[in-house]
Amino acid sequence: KELISFGMITQPFGDVLDHIRKLGNVGAHSSDEVVNEEDAQRALRFTTQVLRNLFEIPAELAAVGQTESEANAPPAVE
Repeated sequence: KELISFGMITQPFGDVLDHIRKLGNVGAHSSDEVVNEEDAQRALRFTTQVLRNLFEIPAELAAVGQTESEANAPPAVE
């Protein structure tokens, strides 16, 4: 919910993350419910993508911005 309030993810992403949280609780705690492999794999792929979007992509974009700034900078005088 905080990620949504900070504008880091959209409401639909938040809804899916809430579903994944509940799915994880089923897998982590003693329960009669079973998490099938397809649901677990889908949750893993989605979670990986969300984490990539939150952490890796911003750093990659910043690196691209730095590279462009360096390319447009005047040559250094020695």
